[in-house]
Amino acid sequence: MKATHEFIKGEFQEYLWRALQAFNVYRLVLTTGLIILHQFGISPQELGRGNTALYEWVIGLYFVFALIVIGLLFLRKPEYKASVVVQLTLDIIAVSAIIYASGGLNTGLGVLLAVSVGVSSLLIGSRKAAAVPAAATLALFGQALYGFYVHKTPIELTSISFLGASFFIISFLSLALAKRLYYSERAALESQANLASMQAVNQDIIQTLDSGVIVVNENLSVQMMNDSAWRTLGMPSQPSNQTLKRLNREIYLATKQWLSRSFSQSILITTQPNNIELQLSFKKLGTQNHNLILIFLDDTKKLTQQAQQMKLSSLGRLTASIAHEIRNPLGAISHAAQLLNESEDIDLDDKDLCHVIIRHSKRMNSIIENVLNLSQHRPPQQEEVDLGGIINLISKDISQQYMPTPEIKIVMEPESIHVRFDRSQLIQIINNLSENGLRYSEQETGKPTLVLHGALEYPSATAYLDIIDNGPGIDDDSQDKIFEPFYTTSSQGTGLGLYLARELCESNGARINYIPMPNGGSCFRIQFA
Repeated sequence: MKATHEFIKGEFQEYLWRALQAFNVYRLVLTTGLIILHQFGISPQELGRGNTALYEWVIGLYFVFALIVIGLLFLRKPEYKASVVVQLTLDIIAVSAIIYASGGLNTGLGVLLAVSVGVSSLLIGSRKAAAVPAAATLALFGQALYGFYVHKTPIELTSISFLGASFFIISFLSLALAKRLYYSERAALESQANLASMQAVNQDIIQTLDSGVIVVNENLSVQMMNDSAWRTLGMPSQPSNQTLKRLNREIYLATKQWLSRSFSQSILITTQPNNIELQLSFKKLGTQNHNLILIFLDDTKKLTQQAQQMKLSSLGRLTASIAHEIRNPLGAISHAAQLLNESEDIDLDDKDLCHVIIRHSKRMNSIIENVLNLSQHRPPQQEEVDLGGIINLISKDISQQYMPTPEIKIVMEPESIHVRFDRSQLIQIINNLSENGLRYSEQETGKPTLVLHGALEYPSATAYLDIIDNGPGIDDDSQDKIFEPFYTTSSQGTGLGLYLARELCESNGARINYIPMPNGGSCFRIQFA
């Protein structure tokens, strides 16, 4: 409220200074006209006929005064009230002197004082302005008395009285007009301040939205966008006033499609080159002649994360309740099978059955542990991570543990790539994918091989890591299901490794995708935020 009051006060003060400047323009034009008329001898004979030398001096000094006031008004010196008092006082003195030098009121120059009187009420805006018509009337009487005593010219008492009365009437009417203008201007400034305040609030709300927001006009030229949309579109320079087509072709085509069909459903697109899947929704704003279109951009990754968080929450409650119920009897079964397998009283066929029980008990225990890890998924502790350093560390650890020694090729373009990720979670993801790749490569070719390729995707400079194996690959029917929980094509797998990798990636703002290799094998790409 205080800020609004200060805004109105400042704006109204500026308005008054501009009015004073306009009045000085009138003064400058008046004095310039008087000088030109006098110099070229085309002025009426009454002007300056009483005292030509005084007339010339007065209009010359009046012109210089108007020029000086220009600089003072530019500097806003002296303060407003003092400027008004000084200028009006000198106006009354100068015009009274011009009237005297021209022979009196019969020249009709009294109207110049009427202008100053009327303007004074507009500039002062209070009852104090009544002092100006009083001063102007006294100035007329003064110059008439001076003429009477010095030159014995008759005093035009009637003209002075009527003119003085007209001054007060003009002042009264101007003051009423000034008050009306003041309240109108104040109301307009209050509306402007409230509108500016609401716009600022709306701007803050839009900027803090998680969803991207773009506002375009009927020509699909961008009027504004919030920070979320700006980041989603790759942080373009000077996005405002660009055409939507130039800014992002996929969003432009989707908007044209929505305008042509006028349906309310959202549209799914994938932006290039950053390969982000967006859900677009639209809303028309404004009047018929000035339509604006509001475009909401929601990253489906975030929507999926919210759904997955709900799913994980339910899964966590479920696993917490069943973990002890399953693990204790499962441990007892596994232990009993091991003891039975060590007995000398059972034959080989029964021993094989014991191995089956032990193997499947271990698999069930592995499933339970994976589900528990998933349900107890902690928030990521992101930090700046050297991707090349992490890959070299994992490669060394795997090479020491894996038999036979695997062939792991590391390619970094450029050598130094830094990403924001939870370090332990990134190691867990790459370890999981690398071990899968080595296992499938060995099954297919007889030799465990792997390629770890880190690079930057241009022009967005987005970092990614490809984990490539020489295995049999994944058939087309299974590619859409491999990241689903408990889905596996291996009798030895639990179906949770890739699901957990995707969950960890998405919680760190990254994506993981499967890319089939043209010559066989698989590629899992981690695209970092």
